[in-house]
Amino acid sequence: MELNVKLESFEGPLDLLLSIVTKNKMSIYDIEISLGRTGATVILPSDMGFEEQKSELNDFFGRGASGEWCIIVNRSDKEGFTFDEYSSETARANNAAEVLTDEEGNPYFTYMEGGYRFYAAVREGKENYYCVAFYCFNEVWDYYEDDFAKWAATITVK
Repeated sequence: MELNVKLESFEGPLDLLLSIVTKNKMSIYDIEISLGRTGATVILPSDMGFEEQKSELNDFFGRGASGEWCIIVNRSDKEGFTFDEYSSETARANNAAEVLTDEEGNPYFTYMEGGYRFYAAVREGKENYYCVAFYCFNEVWDYYEDDFAKWAATITVK
């Protein structure tokens, strides 16, 4: 049995899909990545490749297929801190000069440690605060800095 549906705005499922992708400025080449069991996700270009790695220091650790960039996630209970206090304290603990805000009003900060540069985005979930940090070697920072900011804008947390 064949079912054909024609709406005023859409002629079939591909028309609807194209409308959703266009309206939300989505790329069909981007994929949502679950950041382990942290409850956080991020959208990355599928051509970047991504692998979860084991970590004893962080709640989550993953790296790009090239090995040039990585993501770490750390969660903290909300008890004892407001979101602004958590953002400031996390930045201070990482020797960041200041906490900035992106176009959406989300806090972030950048810092250097060893031979790496970090773009750390701070988010508030239902039960936890999250610090999601993208990082790379100092030598390739100029190449990845804008990507890190774009990827940070796609972070969602529970």
